[in-house]
Amino acid sequence: MYEHNIFKIILIFLTLAVYIVMVAFNAGAGSGLMKDVFLQRVGNLSDKFNTNFTPSGWTFMIWNVIFAWQFRKCFPIPFSLGDFEQNILNIGWLFLWDREFLIPALAQNGIAVYATWTTIASLLNFAVALTYNGNIPNGTSTTVCLSLLAFEVLLWFILENFLFDKYVRYTLTVYPVVIVALSGALDKHFNEAAPDGNNIYIAVLLAVACALFVVRVLLVIWRHFKQPFYSRSTSKTSFPLA
Repeated sequence: MYEHNIFKIILIFLTLAVYIVMVAFNAGAGSGLMKDVFLQRVGNLSDKFNTNFTPSGWTFMIWNVIFAWQFRKCFPIPFSLGDFEQNILNIGWLFLWDREFLIPALAQNGIAVYATWTTIASLLNFAVALTYNGNIPNGTSTTVCLSLLAFEVLLWFILENFLFDKYVRYTLTVYPVVIVALSGALDKHFNEAAPDGNNIYIAVLLAVACALFVVRVLLVIWRHFKQPFYSRSTSKTSFPLA
């Protein structure tokens, strides 16, 4: 007897719901009907950030064709998952574009990922140099580099939240990179039977990084609503884009 795929059924309804929300938000952002949700019309922002490559307004009607084409029969699960994700990303883009947050959300977070990972890579190379060129015990070299990483993470947390908030408020990708790096180190070197000092050190740093990430996200959310960079009355952001 044929059995229904519960996961696929749930995915179909979720995809349909997100699709409807996505189309409604796009219509509202484009027409200006959702003034309580969006601060500016998409077309007005396109005119504000006009380039020599920006086409005439009528060409964007192709979105209607795209949205209509998406409303089709059921797709295979992998394709439906992709459709679900891209609709979520489309909705997210509307808000980022409306608030003029594309630069901090994409460019600055991308730079933060690169800067954080290269910083960690530099510490790894420093540990290699201490161990194999400086004849310092491996455990000591690791402790030194972990201490430097801990100092840098704590220093950055203080700077970004209390000194550079105006410039890096929506930069959130530093901590996930640190979490990934420490998780990898813990996965490779942790000895459950007899954990050494550095095993414990890495575990503690990982917990601290996770806690700081949660606090950071909560602070950003709180400040976004209590100390916004934009005003609904002016519909302009005061976020420094450069």
